[in-house]
Amino acid sequence: MNSPVSAVATADPGTRPAGIRTPLQLFLGHLEHDPHALAVCDDRGHSLTRAELWEQAGIVEQELAAHGLGEGDVVIVCMPNWIEWMPSYMGVVRGGMIGGTLPVTTDPRSIAYTADLVGAKAVVLPRAHRGRDFLAESEILAEELDREVHILLVDGEDGSRTWRSFDGPPAALP
Repeated sequence: MNSPVSAVATADPGTRPAGIRTPLQLFLGHLEHDPHALAVCDDRGHSLTRAELWEQAGIVEQELAAHGLGEGDVVIVCMPNWIEWMPSYMGVVRGGMIGGTLPVTTDPRSIAYTADLVGAKAVVLPRAHRGRDFLAESEILAEELDREVHILLVDGEDGSRTWRSFDGPPAALP
């Protein structure tokens, strides 16, 4: 078979067929072309330009690194469709980490189950959303995991970030 899908699927790990660019590379091309263009907006009327998104993602990337996360580590992003979702996810990608996403409606035990399945070392959550207190739910998540995990809580009102780290044995890859 000679389809692009089979070409990508059979390529050696760490290589990419000529002409295929990652989503991050595509974004960097757009950023270079027009850094002040709108990158993302949400239904609350909040927005970020490409340059603002890149800058905020860099801050998240630095915070992830400060918590011992780096290339190849799995981070689950479980955020509402707010603009804060994008810098969180892009910060993961910028750092060479593997981002996995879950709907914000996922309960803490299911988030923990998924985090355990994929060996996630960190989880990104909103501080609060639609009456749910994710600060309190992070306790349940950590208790269910019963291992080391870093939880980034993002405030949807002011964009501030709070980290919680829970001790225990290190995450194991499945």
